[in-house]
Amino acid sequence: MDNIVYIVTGTERSGSSLLSALLANSGAKFNMPIVEDWYRGSGAYEHEDYMRLIKHVKRSLFFKRFSDRLCNRERKKAIAIAKTLFKTSKFVKYPPFSEHIANIAKEAGFEPRIILIYRKFNDYLRSSMIKSGGTFNDHKQNYMSVNQTCFAQLFIYGGCAVTYEELMDLDEVSWAKRLSNLCNLDEEVLLDFRSKTVKEFENINQIPQLDDEAAHLYQLISAHKNNIIIGEQQKMHS
Repeated sequence: MDNIVYIVTGTERSGSSLLSALLANSGAKFNMPIVEDWYRGSGAYEHEDYMRLIKHVKRSLFFKRFSDRLCNRERKKAIAIAKTLFKTSKFVKYPPFSEHIANIAKEAGFEPRIILIYRKFNDYLRSSMIKSGGTFNDHKQNYMSVNQTCFAQLFIYGGCAVTYEELMDLDEVSWAKRLSNLCNLDEEVLLDFRSKTVKEFENINQIPQLDDEAAHLYQLISAHKNNIIIGEQQKMHS
């Protein structure tokens, strides 16, 4: 279907840049120059028009608290951008507010598919605190809210989940089969680029498990990660 679009979702510091690099180098149409040298801490594949779309989504959410008119105005602007953007960009990525984009894509006339990238909470916490500081509670709230929302969206719109840990484990290959089947990309190309790009790495100081709720969410998503999930709209037309 020409109107299917893939939204790489998840929290910041989840591995979305690495996943997008793997996808782009395997033929995924981000409508952006291919970046061949991924490294930890980098951000890439954030389309200028998609960033404009996100800006209007953020404004819409802000105005929603006190003005339906202004909220709807900004939402319509986001939908208008989506109608143009998704004609050429079949894949988009920008972690902040990515959990709000599926409905926008749907209203613009496209069929969104979710690619959820997530990682263990303690490693996410480490990476987020190194990058931006902040408190434990702030990071946990973001981790729980975004991953819970995106996980639910998998069952609404369809798609698959990928862990950062399996991308970094050179012995893990099942993620490539899932993405190949979901996105019609070459599995061997995905694995080949991963082998050239990822260098195995181990943190010197492991942060102990700090939150059972976050660990349970990771396990819950992981229980479904080997499946390609069929969304509600696909079931209706099957």
